[in-house]
Amino acid sequence: MDKDNPLHLKIRAIVNHYDPIKLLQDGCPEAEYDPEVKLIARILSRCDLNPELTTEITYRVFVHMFDERTTGPKENYQDLARDLYSSKERR
Repeated sequence: MDKDNPLHLKIRAIVNHYDPIKLLQDGCPEAEYDPEVKLIARILSRCDLNPELTTEITYRVFVHMFDERTTGPKENYQDLARDLYSSKERR
């Protein structure tokens, strides 16, 4: 997915807002989560998900890209996933 794609930019903004691994807080660039954003965008654009599945997928993407310890508990991804799901409904 093109990094200038509106969906990619919207998902990046949401992920960056939550900064789930605290990389931006530590000074990483705005595009730091782009690999995760790309995977999430691909899944959201192809699948009909509910809020619970959006949480599970978002969490699993971060576990895959980092590890379970770094990612933290799934509950930490509920608000992020809720906003991702809500953004999909508005498209």
